[in-house]
This record gives sequence, structure tokens and C-alpha cells, in this order.
Amino acid sequence: MPLNEDIRLRREALFRAGLMLTRAMDETAWNPGNLMVGMAIHKNPSITVVKAVKSSEVILNEAAVSDNILRKMDPVNDLQPLANIHNTLLQLGALITIKQELYDALQNIKLRLQELQANMTNNIGQAMAEVHDFICFVTFVNLIHPQNCILTSESIKNAEILASKSIFSEARQAFVELRQAYDLQTPVPGYRLSKARELPAFTSCIMEQWHRGYSSHTAKTGIEIIPFHIIFGWWINYQRKFISSAQEKTTPIVEKLISQAYISKSKMPEDEAQQPWMQEDKDAFKAATNLAMSMTILCKNIPFPEHVKPNPLRERQLPIYTHFEVDPQNQPICQELQKLLAQIYELFEKNSCNAFTIMTKAYYTKVENYIKCAIRDQKTFSVKHLNAATYFFNSLRQVRVVVLMEPSEGGTGQDKVEVPLLDAVSKVCRDPTITDEEKLAAITCKSLPQVGMHFLINYRKHVPGGC
Repeated sequence: MPLNEDIRLRREALFRAGLMLTRAMDETAWNPGNLMVGMAIHKNPSITVVKAVKSSEVILNEAAVSDNILRKMDPVNDLQPLANIHNTLLQLGALITIKQELYDALQNIKLRLQELQANMTNNIGQAMAEVHDFICFVTFVNLIHPQNCILTSESIKNAEILASKSIFSEARQAFVELRQAYDLQTPVPGYRLSKARELPAFTSCIMEQWHRGYSSHTAKTGIEIIPFHIIFGWWINYQRKFISSAQEKTTPIVEKLISQAYISKSKMPEDEAQQPWMQEDKDAFKAATNLAMSMTILCKNIPFPEHVKPNPLRERQLPIYTHFEVDPQNQPICQELQKLLAQIYELFEKNSCNAFTIMTKAYYTKVENYIKCAIRDQKTFSVKHLNAATYFFNSLRQVRVVVLMEPSEGGTGQDKVEVPLLDAVSKVCRDPTITDEEKLAAITCKSLPQVGMHFLINYRKHVPGGC
């Protein structure tokens, strides 16, 4: 018997509303602590949440029915979609709440680092970021280049295959870095390797002690990992470059800009940008919870279907070893940074577990559906939270080193403005020497590959066919 037209339209409307809200919920869950919003390719999912809630509210009003009709509705095709929409709205509110809690906790970590930095000459934000880089490098190199302490053409090919099969972008990044270390093993006539970086003693100490703990941890499972001195050498070497005699010179204009550079006291742009994000989150929370409350009376008489109750996730979510054994014999700054590193990873682990638990609080009519969704979501949470942790650590190394320059447009008669040092160099020198890049890396607290990539991107913008 064909469906009544009103029933068909109502079911289609509820399906559209549920789909919009579910997509908004996924975007919110995959954006821990608003960290990914800071990247140009992302926008705050809370904007989508508000739009989805408003659209859903219109659809629900159009699909409104009387209590008499409600009692006659089909439990699966009519009532469960209503229950799912109400539940999704509650999930959205909970996800926005933990997102804000993670952001606040990470801001407190940044404040603590600022306090420690006041008594330090080395940049400790850079040190934290480099420890994280090293941890990711070690973890994924051991996965794609297992128990192989020698880099060969065959081992690199095998590593590429394994990296391509990984769900983690960090595995592919580790392969790129490993291949760079391999390529640098073969001397090039007329070139020498650029100088190896010298890390502060406390940075290398943290790395070595973490590796010792990681090695002991994996040994319990019968897995042996690449020794510290070998993998640390690879990690240092991939950041080096072949350099010719011409590249050993310093470009005068770059040297001049470096001498004029200073650390800006003005607010970082991302700090100022947090204000609209916070308001967007508040608007999204209010919209979702208000609509959920308005549906409470409607949904209280709905006989919810039997469903699988989720078990809160307690397992380690990040694919990296996050335990730091604090040695009381270490320097005080070393001990403090080890504790902060552990706290940061714990925050991401906790947020991932909480978000996973919220996401799985849905109505699964079949156990196999719950298991399938849970496995998929757990993998996604692991990927997204490692991405977010990497983004957070990279933000710690950002030192706003600037120079004063004339405004690019209509420069006459206007006050000079602060321009990031690397951007200023790009304006006057598209192809700095390796020596220039080494000095720029030192003053901006970036790695040599990061500085090189900055100029490569800017160079491509100014050549025919460039991006």
C-alpha cells in the first residue's frame, strides 16, 4: 500500500534534519579544542551547527504532528528519527562543552610555558615542539622501517609502501623525512652537508629518556625498536641540506633584515581571532540545547527502541607512547617540561575518550552496527587528535619575529608596520642561501625544512604556472 503523501514528506523532512545535524556533529567532534580552526583550510564547525539547528527547527515545525497522530506513528520509521534528532542535539551540546574545556586547559599550559620562558634563554616552546616531532618520527619510522637500522634503497621502497597504507598523515611525513636522511648518505661532488643542529641539553635529555621508556614498553610485547643513537641521527640529518660554496655566503639584504628583527610585543593574530570562535561556540551551544529542550516534551512519550549502551573508552587513543619518567636528577627545567608534555598528551587522550563516548551515545538497533561505528570512530578520533596535538605543538614554536617596513600599498606618508621576518625576506629575496635559511631558522625557532618550505611556496607564487 503506497504511503500517504503527508507521511512520506514528513519522513523525508526528518531524515534531512537528522542528516544535517549528524554532519555538524561529526565536524565538531573532529575539531578538538578549536585547534584546527587556526588552519586556513578549516572553519569553525560551530557556524555549521547554528545553520543546521536553524534549518532543522524549520523542518521540525513543518513536520509537527498532534499527540493523537504521534501515538499512531510507526516506532521505527517515525518515532526513532525524532529520538535521534533530540539525541544528536544533546551530543552537540556536550561536544561543544568539552571542546571549550580542552581549549581552556591548553591555554593554561601556554601561560605556564610563558612563566618558564621568562627565566630561559633557549626557546622552550620550540623545545616542546621538537620533542613531539621526534616522538612522531620515532613512532612511525619504527612502523614503516621495522627493526632495520640501515637505510638502503630497498628498505626505503618498503617504507614507502607501508607509509602509504597508514591512516596517519604522520606516517607519510616520517617517510618523507626518512627518505631525506637516506638521500643525504650519498655525497655529492662539490657540495657539503649543512651543519647539524645542536639542541639544548634539556631537549636531547627529554628525547633520550622518552626513547628509553618507549623501548622498555615495546620490549614487553616482544618488539625491538631502532636504538636511540641511530634514529636520533636520522632525525637530525633529515633537517640538513647539501650546500655549495656559493650557498655558504650570506645575502647582505637578508643579513640587514635579521639585524633589524625583534620579537613583537603585540598580540598574535590567532589570539585575537579566538574571540569570534568563542562566540560562535556559545551561539552553537545555545541553539542546540534550546532546540533539544523544546523537543523534550515531544520526545518524553516516545518509546525509545532497545539500543546498545556504549562503554566509555579508557584505552590509549593516541598512537604514540605518551609516558614520561621524570628523573629527579634532571635539571629542574627538564623535569618541568617532561611533566607538561605528559599533561598535554593526557589532555588530548582524555578529550578523545570523552568525545568518543559522547558520539557513541546513539540508538543502535543492532549490536553489529554499534561495533562497526565504534571501530570506525575510534580510528578517526585517533587520527584527528594526533593532528590536533601536532598543530598545538607547532603553535608553541611560533615566535613573532618582525621587522618594520613601509606598507605595501601607498607607502608614502604612512607609519611603518610590523611584518613577519620571513615574509619581509620573501619580498626582497626570493631565493636565500642555505646560510641565510640557517640563520632565519635560528631566530624564528623554526626547523630548516620549515623555513625552506616557506620560501619555496612564496617562490612558486611568483613564477609562471606557480601555485
